[in-house]
Order: sequence, then C-alpha cells, then structure tokens
Amino acid sequence: MALRTKKKLLEHYSKGDVVDLYQYDAFTDPKCFDSVVAPSKKDGIAYFRLFTSELMYPMWNVRVFIKPGTKKEMVVKALKGILDWIGDFESGDCFSGKDIPPEGKRGVGTMISKR
Repeated sequence: MALRTKKKLLEHYSKGDVVDLYQYDAFTDPKCFDSVVAPSKKDGIAYFRLFTSELMYPMWNVRVFIKPGTKKEMVVKALKGILDWIGDFESGDCFSGKDIPPEGKRGVGTMISKR
C-alpha cells in the first residue's frame, strides 16, 4: 500500500494502537540550535530523550528513523552518541517506564531528560 498522501497516512495510522515510546533525537543542523537545543561539547550534536505516544502498529521493540539525504558519517556519529548516552544510565531499568509522567500530565512528546 502506497501511503504517500497525508490523507492516506492519517487514515492508515488512525487504525493503529496508541504505543508509548522512548524517543531519542539527535539534532545536527546548527539552524536548530537554541537555548534548549544545545550541541554537545563532545561531538557537536544536540541529543534529547523524550517519552512520547504514537499511533502505530507495535511489531518492533527498537526502530531507527533517518532523514533522507543525511550523510552516513553523521548517522554513525549520532547513533554512537545515542548508544554512549544509553550506556551512561546508571540504572539497568532505564526503559522500565518508571520515569514516565502520569497520564494527563504529559504531552505528545514529554522531555524526560537531556544530555
């Protein structure tokens, strides 16, 4: 099924379940940097960890989205930064959901930590 139009995408995902996710973002474009989105001194990339809910079909536990046109070197650098950040969590249960804001106190993307 080709889902290239907004109408078709909305129709398709409206049938999906609400899935709670931890979302990791890596901002590499300096035009995105501001007082909140600040690059790391280590590698120049701004990282965010969010708790979010999406409409989708939860067939996977881990998924990676990469914007078309992104250079391979930047993808590798950003993924390594995310992996290093995950490894820095002291607790082994950093994906347990204990840090998720209660229902009604969270937005579509609720920042729960920042590097």
